[in-house]
Amino acid sequence: MERIKIAQIGLLHAHGLENFRSILAQSDVFEFVGLCPDFQNDTEMDKGQVPAKEVRAGLAALEKEFGPIPIRTLPEVLTYPGLEAVAIESYEGDLTNYALMAAERGLHIFMDKPGGESVSDFERLVTLAKQKNLVLNFGYMYRKNPAVLALFDMIKRGELGTILSVEAQMNCDHNDRSRTWLGNFQGGMTYFLGCHLIDLIFHIQGRPIRVIPMNASTGVSGILSKDCGFAVFQYQTGPSFFKTSAAEFGGFMRRQLVVTGTKGSVEIKPLEYYQDGKMYTDMRVATRKDHGTDGWCAYGIKQTFGPFERYDGMLLSFAKQIRGLEQNDYPYDYEMALFRLIAACCGIKEEKK
Repeated sequence: MERIKIAQIGLLHAHGLENFRSILAQSDVFEFVGLCPDFQNDTEMDKGQVPAKEVRAGLAALEKEFGPIPIRTLPEVLTYPGLEAVAIESYEGDLTNYALMAAERGLHIFMDKPGGESVSDFERLVTLAKQKNLVLNFGYMYRKNPAVLALFDMIKRGELGTILSVEAQMNCDHNDRSRTWLGNFQGGMTYFLGCHLIDLIFHIQGRPIRVIPMNASTGVSGILSKDCGFAVFQYQTGPSFFKTSAAEFGGFMRRQLVVTGTKGSVEIKPLEYYQDGKMYTDMRVATRKDHGTDGWCAYGIKQTFGPFERYDGMLLSFAKQIRGLEQNDYPYDYEMALFRLIAACCGIKEEKK
């Protein structure tokens, strides 16, 4: 596959440094031509979820590993000769604005989630990408999780029967600074991390009949941001739900996805965990095929996936889509409908046209 000329706009997204490292590490796939930082000083850097000193340290570590990183202005990036694609890892509120600039230049876009808080701006982006036939990928971090992909294949093959419910949790134990930072977004934790879970539920079950959001503040340390996100999705088969908390001790290891169907159930837990510095995930599958008619004590068959790199798979897929070697499993209309669903869970109203 011919290498893709790519630049990155921004570093202030919580996943910015990790995505950037993946681009640099996959030098057989990408020809990196420049980074346009979305900050000029520490004050601007501190608007991101990751503190300024950590962003500086992360960038220095990447230069030590990969050599000097070319820094360019936004106009220099957008007009770079032969540029084909951009990765946008800016502060969350700026994602769609930068993406619109890139789309207008006819550049393929990998951008982090969920894409700002304006439904109309996001709709403009999706419409423009569709008109120009641009690859548009988003950094929903479980889309290339190997256990999640195995689950999706089981569902497609009908091995779980009719899906009855999906339960998804993504919790963590954030410090006071991060929990205060969540106040920048109307949906708080639902906007920041709940969007990953909404993506999973929507991909499996489609559009719900009704959404009942119950976002709240724990009030821990006197912080009033919505650091606890929760919503119930009503489907014909019953309710599904997600929960995401920024104030849960041990929450990372309790991140999970549970899918139940008429023929069996699947539990992926933890969704991700580290062992010897590498990432793994565990999945337990219990089906009537393996356990007969008695499902009362069907523990299931456990399987471990990994090691894997979360971002390498996403960016490699992005490259293959650009070269026409792979189909995008998340088309334009899906991304638009997903964004509207996230907005509804966050209490974001769609602007009147």
